[in-house]
Amino acid sequence: MRLSISQAFSPTQCVFALRRKSRSLIRSSVLSSALHQTRTLTMSLSCLGGPNGYLDVRWDDDSFYHYTGGRWLFNEAEQLADRCVKFNMAELVRVATKSLGCSPSSCVSVEKLPEGNYNKAFLIKMCDGRQVVAKVPNPNAGLPFYTTASEVATMDFLNFLRVRNIAGIPSPKVYAWNARATGNPVGAEYIVMDKADGVLLSSKWPTLSMKEKHQLTQVIIDFERSLLSHHFENIGSLYYETDLAGLQDKFSTTGYSGFAIGPTTNRQFLEDGRRNFDSDKGPWSTASEYVLASARRERECIQRSAKFPRPEGIFGGPRSYEPTADAKLAVLDNFEKVAPYLLPKDTSVNIPVLWHSDLHHDNIFVDSADPSKVLSIIDWQSVYIAPLFQQATTPAFLDFDGPKQTEGLSVPSLPNNFGELSLVEKERAKTLLAQ
Repeated sequence: MRLSISQAFSPTQCVFALRRKSRSLIRSSVLSSALHQTRTLTMSLSCLGGPNGYLDVRWDDDSFYHYTGGRWLFNEAEQLADRCVKFNMAELVRVATKSLGCSPSSCVSVEKLPEGNYNKAFLIKMCDGRQVVAKVPNPNAGLPFYTTASEVATMDFLNFLRVRNIAGIPSPKVYAWNARATGNPVGAEYIVMDKADGVLLSSKWPTLSMKEKHQLTQVIIDFERSLLSHHFENIGSLYYETDLAGLQDKFSTTGYSGFAIGPTTNRQFLEDGRRNFDSDKGPWSTASEYVLASARRERECIQRSAKFPRPEGIFGGPRSYEPTADAKLAVLDNFEKVAPYLLPKDTSVNIPVLWHSDLHHDNIFVDSADPSKVLSIIDWQSVYIAPLFQQATTPAFLDFDGPKQTEGLSVPSLPNNFGELSLVEKERAKTLLAQ
């Protein structure tokens, strides 16, 4: 069971449409797609050895700073502005090389990786073969400071658990970061982390046998089980306690030295303009507080504007039904009355847990020779702590992306007399069904 107010009132207004429970992204409203386009600036060591070193390099390639992933059918200027971030690339290279104990002249190339919705990512290569990824969030990524600070703390927390053999989830190691855009030479928030080993699961999944897919899925299940074994007292997002101590936000301790739970980075509390007003973002001590805060958040949206948030693009086209503000508020009134009674009575599924909600093929890196070995899981941005009943979902890489069922045909199933078959016949029937 999933309680979600924002899904009823605020379809995401970006080019990416919600595909399945707001987890996976499709691009059906893009006019032209360049998602796999990369721009590479390769610098020779002789150039970098000039009078001013890496500062001699021209860093004014607009593709570094602007969105290069496609076009929009609606509000294009606004969409592009939400995905444009200006910063000092030379300083970002300096930070990246310094984090490896190198000088800037050790950098031989900077490559902009395929662009996603919320970040700019760059592969920075050194002359000794080492590589790091530098990530700069777009304005639409979430709350300034909090989104980056929480992402770093979450990855460090996972590595903290892994080093102590408490949980086995492989995640990127952070070398350098700054969650404050002002006051640092880069001029933007950034994270420098190691490049994931292996290859993207998307490059291997189509050719894997059913047995190999089962083995890999079991590995992911084991990872998630180990993560779910860590229960928290509150609902919100992970931070370093020292990062929250100087702020006015309330936070709670976790039982793990140095880590705290602070305001949520859940994008349902931030997207479609929500990040611009001061609503309750936690942390919360109970599931009931959490879902009722969601209702209050939507109430504030509606009270600020009768058409806020406005579904656009592939949602809510011209002359489509638009509920009035009064109708929306009436639904919220009813939701607030029944929500506490709809929550599970079983306390074990109300426990706050951390969960990666976007495990698609391009966030999982596997061993090229043995794809059942998961080497790294990336994209921990906006990962948050919430009740288990709302967190637990099927990983997106298992979503069916084949053709729709033809009318008149039924989904295959095991034969009615399956229980009467011999072991050999049962195995044959299951193999046939799996195909």
